[in-house]
Amino acid sequence: EIAIFSRANADLEAIQAALKRNRIKSQLLQQESSGGEGVQLGTLHRAKGLEFKAVFVVNVSDEQVPLRSLLQNIQDPQLRTDILTRERQLLYVGLTRARDEALLTWTGYPSRFLEDILTDSELEALEGLAED
Repeated sequence: EIAIFSRANADLEAIQAALKRNRIKSQLLQQESSGGEGVQLGTLHRAKGLEFKAVFVVNVSDEQVPLRSLLQNIQDPQLRTDILTRERQLLYVGLTRARDEALLTWTGYPSRFLEDILTDSELEALEGLAED
């Protein structure tokens, strides 16, 4: 009933290890299918077509969503726009897998895709933390 999604596989390995240390069962999602016991772990790409009671989308920082390496050295404005659109849609897919609850986490500065839903005071607080 619970899934944790991330943009990168490396995040999932660390999450699975932390869950194991705390004796919480988990398993990696395989081939777009869910099932089994425990918390289901997968990349945002694996989330498509699935549904869970609660979903955590982790590390939604501006370095990960959109994935910075995809945008490096892209000079063509249309290609850059297309990549950003796909990355935004990928986040949307992950969040809409939640039937009842969705939770986002990030470290550093949140993804630019979240600027529309964060309040001005929340953004100001984040900018203040970045200056400290």
